[in-house]
Amino acid sequence: MEVTIEYLRELKLKDKEKMACTNFHQHIFSYVLSLTDRMDFCGGGPLVVPLLEGSQLDTKTLESFKSTSTSLDLSQMDQLVVFPAYKPTNDNNRHFFIEGVEEILGVNDAMPNGSETFVAYYKRKYNLEVGHMGPLLYVSSASKTPNMFRPSGQQMRTSQREGRRSFFLPQLMSVEGVGAGLWRQAQMLPSILHRLSSILAVKDLLMQLGSMPPSRELHIPQSYRTRQTFESLIDPGRDNGWPEPWCILEAVTLAKAEDIMNMENLEVPGDAFLKFSSSIFLYYKSLEDREEEYHHK
Repeated sequence: MEVTIEYLRELKLKDKEKMACTNFHQHIFSYVLSLTDRMDFCGGGPLVVPLLEGSQLDTKTLESFKSTSTSLDLSQMDQLVVFPAYKPTNDNNRHFFIEGVEEILGVNDAMPNGSETFVAYYKRKYNLEVGHMGPLLYVSSASKTPNMFRPSGQQMRTSQREGRRSFFLPQLMSVEGVGAGLWRQAQMLPSILHRLSSILAVKDLLMQLGSMPPSRELHIPQSYRTRQTFESLIDPGRDNGWPEPWCILEAVTLAKAEDIMNMENLEVPGDAFLKFSSSIFLYYKSLEDREEEYHHK
């Protein structure tokens, strides 16, 4: 995942537009991400708003983000976030992205990993008659709490049940007002904001230590170097100045944070570098001493 943060332009909003932007911001964090169960919105800070190309405010999305529809257009299924209308609204795992239309299984076939048919299951579980419905859709979870810090390609831990493919009937699904593209962008927000606040906190620490002037610009690398080598540590051309903020962040990040970087990446070369530096220091500090004295316990 690559994220670009840049200043676009100043945008003056009318009172009605401000209220719509505030409502959209609250909807993203409270409903899409489910992060504000124990928080109160105080206002006064930056707002997350939908933009069109040319940094224009997406007024259409601001007007429709809270609306839901029972009309599911399969020709635009890759742009939809859907949920089963017959399930309780307090289910945090009730939203899905549509991956495609199932071409083999039908409602009268046995469900995967079971002997019960879809018709029998819906009748027993929800008292719904689905014999006339179809086709089946296979979906993926629109998870509200993904970890975007994992290295690229590393899969999230899932239980055996979570690893199974899920099927739903389009006639029983409703469509969210927030589209799949915007929903996926919203999923990245917690990771982006966490990374940004961590970098700024470390920069503030370096400024308090007097190792970074307040006026210095903060350049964050496009990608983190997750493996230091011993050769790079003893390179004569290596910058021996104060470390950059992201280097400090790596040094204080635990492996349990499941980030792309952590302090254990530097443990082995760091120990080797300390031993090497100590040996060089002792050798040049005491050239006239007998070498074997440094090998005594």
